[in-house]
This record gives sequence, structure tokens and C-alpha cells, in this order.
Amino acid sequence: MMKYLLLLLSLITPHLLKAAEINRVITIGGAVTEIAYLLGAESTLVGSDTTSYFPPSAEKLSKVGYQRALSAEGILSLEADLIILNEEAGPPSVLAQLKSANQNILNLKAARSAEDIIENIILIGHALGKQKAAASLVENMQEQKEMLEAKVKETGTPPNVMIIHQHVSGAPMAAGKQTAANSIIGLSGGINVVDGYSGYKQLTPEAIISMNPDFIIIAAPRAESINDASKQTNHDMFKNTSAGQAGRIFIMDALELLGYGPRSIKAAIKLNKLYNSL
Repeated sequence: MMKYLLLLLSLITPHLLKAAEINRVITIGGAVTEIAYLLGAESTLVGSDTTSYFPPSAEKLSKVGYQRALSAEGILSLEADLIILNEEAGPPSVLAQLKSANQNILNLKAARSAEDIIENIILIGHALGKQKAAASLVENMQEQKEMLEAKVKETGTPPNVMIIHQHVSGAPMAAGKQTAANSIIGLSGGINVVDGYSGYKQLTPEAIISMNPDFIIIAAPRAESINDASKQTNHDMFKNTSAGQAGRIFIMDALELLGYGPRSIKAAIKLNKLYNSL
């Protein structure tokens, strides 16, 4: 724990307002919003983006657009004392407009590791005056991380895994390198079978069969998308893979699986249990 208390001291952002002055907060990004709720700062939240749908009460916050396509007018209209976002937020023109309007912004790293998540929790805790709650949450995540590391060591040959992102609209996309999906697969003790490109791409059935994943995980945002994703489990493009033939196609909530927030280590533990249960 001392390591993270020292990290807190080194990472405090000097331009932030004092916590006592932070009464109206906008959170951009599902993971950022989840952290704010877990720290007990929900009473200060006045707005969020459309990826912030957990916990369910976050749906009631005023929405300022999708995190990569934010509305400057919507954000400015909420007269926030602090806007918390990460480096994936945009577009740049909107961020420049917010900066020129002298908005108080805490810009976080887009987390891709357990350490990144912990760092963001510490920074958000400081900004919101919730240092003790942040320390408690970090300690809990450290325990989860140690549990996960032990489970990964117990796993035999690392399985080949494919994560399909099922958007609410549009074709399913397979996650390649330099994605949150690739990071969560590695964290869980698996190997991303998609290694020929970065980002997300739609694959042909032939490509999926040739990659032959042992496990296929369909990441679906929101309940309606999860229902749509359930129809994909028997899709022809999957049934001739090792995953399809062995019934190893699973559906998980996209924010839990790919959000790289406070539930990510638990999500990785869930994946690892899947690898070891069949």
C-alpha cells in the first residue's frame, strides 16, 4: 500500500481545484464513471458520456455524447467544476474548445493494465476528495490482482482466445493488437489468436476458421446488445472452430470486459475460470 501512497504524492495534478470546491463533476468514459460511484462521489456527478451505463443509476445522468464524439455545448451547459476524461476522449476540436473556455479537466491515461487502473483510481480519488475510499479500493484490487496472478500460474497451456465486439449497430468486429481486448486476454492468461493487425476488424468466416480459437468471447454493450449477441453463438462463422465445436463461446458485458475499470480484474478472473472449467 505504501507504494501507491507514494504514487499518489507524485501524481497529484497541480492545476486541479481544491476538493472542497468540486461540487459539479462530468465523467467521460464508463470506467471513470464507475470509479466515481465506487468512491462515493455520486452526489457530485451532473453528467457523463453514453458509455457510462454502470451502475444503472449512471443512466440518469445528463449525457454529453459518445466519449469520442463529445458535445462541447452539452458539456459547457452543465457548468461543471471538473471534467474527468481519458486520452481516448474527443474529438480534438471539442477538447480545444473546452480548454479555451477554461474548463477544469483531469486527463487520465487510457488504462491497459491493472497498474493503470490503480493509478487512475488514485488520481480520481484525490480530485474528488475521496482519498481514503480510493486507498481502500486500491487495496481490494491488489488482492484481486494477486488472486488472478496465482490462477494464471495454475493454468496449463495458454488458450487461444478471440474477442468479438458486438456493437449495438453494425457488424461484429474481432479485436487485434493494441486494444483493451488484447490486454484483457493477456491479463487473464490467454493468447489473442488475432495477431495480424491492430484495432478491430470484421473477419470473414474463413479467417475465423483458420485462426481456430479455443475460446470466443462476445463483448456486448447493454442488455439489448447482449440479447442480439446470444444469436451469434450458433453462427456459421463460429461453429467450425474449436470454440464452436466444444461449446466455448461466451457472452460478457463490454464495459465489464473491455472498460479497464474497477471490474476489469474480476473480468479477467472470470475468463481464467472459463479456461480452466472446460
